[in-house]
Amino acid sequence: MLFEELGFKYLGPIDGHNIEVLTDVLKRAQMIKGPVIVHVITKKVRVINMLKKIQKFFTVLMPLK
Repeated sequence: MLFEELGFKYLGPIDGHNIEVLTDVLKRAQMIKGPVIVHVITKKVRVINMLKKIQKFFTVLMPLK
């Protein structure tokens, strides 16, 4: 792998929507000495939908002017 030839430890690809797996991989990355690349894959649609839900929640708490 290209990254490992350059001296990086490569972890991935990881499903960015699976919080348990993502948390485990990030904890493992913290323990590695040296540079680490964590390749995380997410679906933009899921992130956008999540942000829309959060926006609606905060709009109820703090109405936008």
